[in-house]
Amino acid sequence: MGRKRTRGQPQAQRAALTEDQIEEVLVNYDLECEKLLARLERGGQRALEAARAQMDARVQKIPHDVRNISLQAYYDMHTAAAAAKQGRHIPPLAMASMPDTL
Repeated sequence: MGRKRTRGQPQAQRAALTEDQIEEVLVNYDLECEKLLARLERGGQRALEAARAQMDARVQKIPHDVRNISLQAYYDMHTAAAAAKQGRHIPPLAMASMPDTL
C-alpha cells in the first residue's frame, strides 16, 4: 500500500515571502559573508605568519659567514670545484651582474 498524498497549500502560496522576510534573508546572507571573509582573512594571516617563521628558522640554520657574503662571492668560491667535479666549464652566473639588494 502506498502513502496517501495530501494536498496542502499550493506551491506558489508556500513560496511567497513578504518583503520583511526577504530583507531579513539578505541581511543574514550579508552577515554570513562577512563572517566567512573575516575567517578566511585570519586563516591567510596565520598561514603567512607560519611561512615567515619557517623561513626565518631555515635562514638561521645557514652559517652566519655564508649569510653575509654576496651571491657573486659565493659563486666564485664554488665554481672551480663544481667545474672540476663535473669535468666541464660552468657558464658565468646569470644573476652575477644584478645587485645583491633586490
